[in-house]
Amino acid sequence: MVKNPTTTQITNKLPPDVDPLVSLPISDDIVEDILRRVIALAPGFTAALAKQVEEGVRADWGGQRAYIGQRRGDIRNERNAAIRADFYMRGEHFGLLERRYGLSKKQLYRIVYHQPLETPQENPT
Repeated sequence: MVKNPTTTQITNKLPPDVDPLVSLPISDDIVEDILRRVIALAPGFTAALAKQVEEGVRADWGGQRAYIGQRRGDIRNERNAAIRADFYMRGEHFGLLERRYGLSKKQLYRIVYHQPLETPQENPT
């Protein structure tokens, strides 16, 4: 089974010198939440800069419904490449791959047959 990479734990605890406006209780406003996290993790990112960014984002996106996708592409691409290598190069069966990667047979078929193994290109010399 593929293990998730370590992630930074985000909490609502902010440094004591952070502007009180920024350290309000968490709300359902995504802009405020993101800026709180940035300020907490990046000491050089000031509350004044956060306010400027917030004003710009609200001017461009205010009142709209924005989609926030899950960016897991790199991890997923590496996993899929490993699955294809296990299947094509090592001849491992779907039953073993299902257990190893925690995926259904249908997902494995999609990965193996819809994204074929890329063969390295030979450089003409």
